[in-house]
Amino acid sequence: MKNDEAYIELIDGFLTGKLSESDQAAMQQAMDSSPELAEAVALRRLEFDVSESIIADDIRHKMAKWRDPENPSVGLPKQDQVLSTKWIAVSILLLVVAGMRIRFRN
Repeated sequence: MKNDEAYIELIDGFLTGKLSESDQAAMQQAMDSSPELAEAVALRRLEFDVSESIIADDIRHKMAKWRDPENPSVGLPKQDQVLSTKWIAVSILLLVVAGMRIRFRN
């Protein structure tokens, strides 16, 4: 699959619901007939989910700091938790990719 801007914007529009109903339906139909496109959309969806998780963690940390400005370490995740979260995200990504490849080979 190409990784040009228009292609990425189309996938992003599909995932965020910004496409018209007819474009959404056309994209779904294209995904049903193209395993490569379906895999690209699944990976982009996973990127969105991981990004949202990272942003949420950052906001929780900032809120905790605002509640207790005297203690800058309040709300900071422990290093083990940060590493665990990253490994979980990478593992999920790899499982999705492997699953998509196995599914579409058959």
